[in-house]
Amino acid sequence: RLGRLSMPDNELIENLLAAYDIVERHRPAKKLKQYFKLISTSSSMGQAVRLDPSLLARGLTKRPADEAAALAAKEKIEAERKREREDRLAQKRAQAQSKFSSAVST
Repeated sequence: RLGRLSMPDNELIENLLAAYDIVERHRPAKKLKQYFKLISTSSSMGQAVRLDPSLLARGLTKRPADEAAALAAKEKIEAERKREREDRLAQKRAQAQSKFSSAVST
């Protein structure tokens, strides 16, 4: 998952470039220069949007090779995942509490 529709465009682009960079860095060394033939992205139930891999590669060369920025992006994604897990857990607790309250009151 790259992000949410509510995220600013620049953050979605940064996440996409980070994912592309990770795959590109971990590809087999003997593979051709153009490792990606086609890249597409979509929302969960939405129509896919095709992306030009050569444009993504150029986007990576324009970015500063700053590992701190990549680490900050990774930490941000992990924090969002943690918040989502905590939200789901809070919802489950609230549902269990309401079931318990209704069972006790009857």
